[in-house]
Amino acid sequence: MNHFLTHICSEGGRNFRGEEKLKQGGILPSLLVVGLFLFSNTISVKAGDELLPDFEDKRNDCFEYWDILSAWFHESETDSNELKISIQMHEITLIGRTQLIVDFICDNTKCFVNTTISFFGIPHTTIDIYQIDWKSYPIQSHIDFDQDIITCKIPKDICDDFRCGTVITNACIKAKYVHCDLLNQHTMLSCLLQDTVYGKEYTVQY
Repeated sequence: MNHFLTHICSEGGRNFRGEEKLKQGGILPSLLVVGLFLFSNTISVKAGDELLPDFEDKRNDCFEYWDILSAWFHESETDSNELKISIQMHEITLIGRTQLIVDFICDNTKCFVNTTISFFGIPHTTIDIYQIDWKSYPIQSHIDFDQDIITCKIPKDICDDFRCGTVITNACIKAKYVHCDLLNQHTMLSCLLQDTVYGKEYTVQY
């Protein structure tokens, strides 16, 4: 009898220790999953780049000269007073006028970055900001014709909302062919030859 009770107790102890190991074994993977989830969420708000863009679109879903492939917001410590957005096109052309519009909201402030590329390959870029009323500012932009990338530089001091930690939402980019009639009104071609891409949220880093 004593031998039988001893056997039951020892079996119970082994089962209890086994359950404890199972619990510990289940807790560790759960912690790893939670950690990876938090880590991935942290990555999603970091600065984008050409490999991990904030905007992505299919190739050849529009006429190649106005076909957006990808775009990304980015910053750097050395130029922390600027918020940049780079747009990679299928091909940047000088045939006709190309217009790129980046539309986004930064802490409830509506912003439009408007770039027109002339026949001579010189981009003219402005940013329109709406708070109490609309204000327009000229900003710098640059075209890399080898990579078909245009980069617009937004000075953060033109708006208090471009501060560290602010989240940019509702981001959208449009590329279109600008064709005007004799009265300088956009014709139907401007509506037909265009591409639209929507992006992810971006958190200002500096």
